[in-house]
Amino acid sequence: MKRLEETSWQYFRATNGAVATYAFAGLCALMPIWPAVLPFCFAVGLVAFVIHHRAWQRSGECTNAWGTAMPYALALYALHVAGLAWSSNFAYAAFDLQIKAPLLLLPAVWFILPGASADWRALFRIFIAGNIIAVCICCALLLWRFLTYAEFDATQQMYGERWSVLIHPSYFALYLCFALALLFLEGKGGMTGLIVQGGILCIGVVLCGSKMGWALLPVVLFIALWAERGDRRIRRAVSALLVASAIGATGLLITSSGARERIVEAWHAAVEPDRHADATTSSEVRKLAWVGAWDVVIAAPVLGAGTGDVKDELMAAYGERGYTHLVERRINAHSQYLQLWAALGPLGLLLMVVMLLIPMIDGYRSKRTIVVLFFALNAINWTVESMLEVQAGTMFFTFFAFLLATGQGRSLSAPMNTPDQRT
Repeated sequence: MKRLEETSWQYFRATNGAVATYAFAGLCALMPIWPAVLPFCFAVGLVAFVIHHRAWQRSGECTNAWGTAMPYALALYALHVAGLAWSSNFAYAAFDLQIKAPLLLLPAVWFILPGASADWRALFRIFIAGNIIAVCICCALLLWRFLTYAEFDATQQMYGERWSVLIHPSYFALYLCFALALLFLEGKGGMTGLIVQGGILCIGVVLCGSKMGWALLPVVLFIALWAERGDRRIRRAVSALLVASAIGATGLLITSSGARERIVEAWHAAVEPDRHADATTSSEVRKLAWVGAWDVVIAAPVLGAGTGDVKDELMAAYGERGYTHLVERRINAHSQYLQLWAALGPLGLLLMVVMLLIPMIDGYRSKRTIVVLFFALNAINWTVESMLEVQAGTMFFTFFAFLLATGQGRSLSAPMNTPDQRT
């Protein structure tokens, strides 16, 4: 049989089976569009993947296992299970372990099937397409509301949660930034196609209203520009997007009072030492949550509050300080670092940092730009969001960490436009 090109969809399907292929494709496409169906796609895809590769006929060896996130993700999940020993709220513990199940299942499959690696770029392209479709849906819904409601204020409705109606804007902005990185570091296409696709993704990041997304967007574009500096096609496309993004962001700040208020609010929260217990703005709420989480850390400095009790302890800490809004909304620590530290002590924090840092270092040494960017984007976003506490964050991180651990990343210094250099 004629050998299929490694980057083709047909090759991917032939390698991993039709059921696993379409289930994982659905997972990538629907991640920013319809999060509720992700557990179904994940379960079907994982079972079909294992069956197709016949786990009971294991072959191959795990290479560079300690340079990936897989062993540390397993250890972190095991520590969450151990955290049941000093927990009393087993209902919340069961929920937490369910949310974090990908940290167990995907690394386990990775170790069981070390020879099942394949070119995952077919899924990368689908993830990019899913994010583009999600941006178009949000823009279409915005236009519909503008045409339908006479009192519609576009300057207040065109960004943030009012625009990102499919998924929380902080997570959507993270997805979009990673999709941009994939587009330029792992993708294909002419300059026009790259500009159009990249332009839609950039618009999405700006309209998400995520301050972290706004900060990371130019970083991703500049890294892509530097990494692909030898490719005129990508160099021109990224340069055009950098200029357009700067103009668009400036225009949004000029025309939207809401956008300006978010910047002013973040600045005040950063420079003002006083904390208002009744604060409701996102930046001030984060400051209050961090204070409450630190109280929990101090109260249980060695083992943490426990897998099941951390939420209760956070609510108690908020209540003691009079943070009624945080208690009513049951706000988490709003920092994954503080969340893990409060729940499982310094060992939990250390495992999570290692899970992020080691693959980043390995990716840098092997000149795999996309690996470095993926873990860096997660590490930075986790400073202001407890992303492993919700399905949208855990599924995204673990699934793509799994793909990057088995696939081949682009080289920082590799020349472009030759098929064999993308395998």
